[in-house]
Amino acid sequence: NRIYLSLSLAGVYFLVIYTALFIYAAFNNLLESPMNPLRPGTMFRFNFQASLASIFFFGASAPAIAFFILRGFEKTSSLEILFFTGVIISGIAEETRLLIPVLNLWNSSSRLLIFLGRICVIARILAPFSLLFSALFSSSDQLENAERNLFCLFAISCAFGFFYPINSNEISSNCTVLYGMKSLFGVIRIFVVITAIITTFINSHLSGNFREDLHGYGKCLGIVLFSAGNIALQFCDSIPMLIIGIVFYSSGCALYLKEMHYMANNWS
Repeated sequence: NRIYLSLSLAGVYFLVIYTALFIYAAFNNLLESPMNPLRPGTMFRFNFQASLASIFFFGASAPAIAFFILRGFEKTSSLEILFFTGVIISGIAEETRLLIPVLNLWNSSSRLLIFLGRICVIARILAPFSLLFSALFSSSDQLENAERNLFCLFAISCAFGFFYPINSNEISSNCTVLYGMKSLFGVIRIFVVITAIITTFINSHLSGNFREDLHGYGKCLGIVLFSAGNIALQFCDSIPMLIIGIVFYSSGCALYLKEMHYMANNWS
């Protein structure tokens, strides 16, 4: 409970700070959009406001989800909730992308830009690994190893982010400093998500109870929807992608937490 209270307060704090910086830059005509945007996809028409809205959605959803968990899971004992902190922190970290247009770092190669790129990589590997750790290490026999497993989760994500190659010469239309070997990075994330889904499916199937199986399948569907929405918002630079991302992210997160709450309180 103290962890999620701290996360909700930290999320609100960073949201206020970034919003204030954005408003200041907008009113003083300091806010810059990319001149020749490098787009992750060209299926929809480019809209820079949609990119900004997706970043603000991450910033607003992180404390909102943390507060919801604090209220709804106050008396729920579940290690899955502990690992879900990685998803919240990932959303807060995504807000750092807002500094690129606010500080006009589009054509910069400063250390700050490289740092922002590494924070973004950490955020994008932390969320899927959080779901995987939640599936692998949430059983009751892992209770005494909870702190160690949580440390491993953040250590792996931070090491991945700070050692993965960053290309500060390329900034995408959604305010993301691009990283090298993009295909490999995408494959790793997809592999982690698929492993989390398979592990969750197996864990629920081992219950031997059809009703519990259904709730396990609901969790799997929640992971799929959440991951799809998360990726859509991270690569969002158009109105349709923004709508798709918000719908999938919100519904997937709600379904995943709903099934987690049921199974934590009713699964013997």
